[in-house]
Amino acid sequence: MALYPEARIELLPESATQARMTPTAIIDHSNAAESDDLFGWWNSPGQELESHFQINWEGVVYQYMDTETTADANVAANSFAVSIEVANSPTLQGFLNVGDRAGVQRQFDADGYSPEQRVSLIRLHSWLHGEHCTIPRKVCTDGRNGVGWHEKFPSWTTPGHHCPGNTRVQALVDDIYPASFAGPSPSAPVQEDDMNRADTIALLRAPEFSQAETRKQVAALAKQVADQNKAILLLLKALNDTVNKPS
Repeated sequence: MALYPEARIELLPESATQARMTPTAIIDHSNAAESDDLFGWWNSPGQELESHFQINWEGVVYQYMDTETTADANVAANSFAVSIEVANSPTLQGFLNVGDRAGVQRQFDADGYSPEQRVSLIRLHSWLHGEHCTIPRKVCTDGRNGVGWHEKFPSWTTPGHHCPGNTRVQALVDDIYPASFAGPSPSAPVQEDDMNRADTIALLRAPEFSQAETRKQVAALAKQVADQNKAILLLLKALNDTVNKPS
């Protein structure tokens, strides 16, 4: 089973029942909404689709399917492609909330990736290439091998489906794909006004930082345990002295 170490793992029942695969491609999607965790949506009654991953606007990665199991998000590419869904911006969600379809369509093509999403995409793509040597580090040209976006090939999508949006396609081609081909990605920006988010981002996207912090925490914990052991031994000695004290 192939699980991304930096993801929040929420495997769908289909991860244990759908066909196994050898991945040879990665396909990037957009939600067309500022979606967060999609587990409830994918697992709802009557829903026959699912993706391997979701990345929310803050860059948190969720994994729903083992990457060696098929996920039904890519039409004819389901049998060989890993699918990554990515949330759209709060701006697009604002148009969606008021029913402004024209605004949603304009913003969908204008939406880029948040800084956190960019980092998450690079790291996830890079991990997928390392985990699955069968996925070439190149943009797909044959409809089967490499990386691409949902509407890149007619066989990957349904007629008329526009995804992931013009600005995002450009970002994938010019920035995210080349960075992921090159190897390890940079650390995510840390937001100082939100310590919970900062800690999460640091742990998820800055392994150098998190390892150093972990070593400090382990050392501090070891000292606490040693001090507690000394205290316990002193208590046991005192108890033993009391029990054996001549009456």
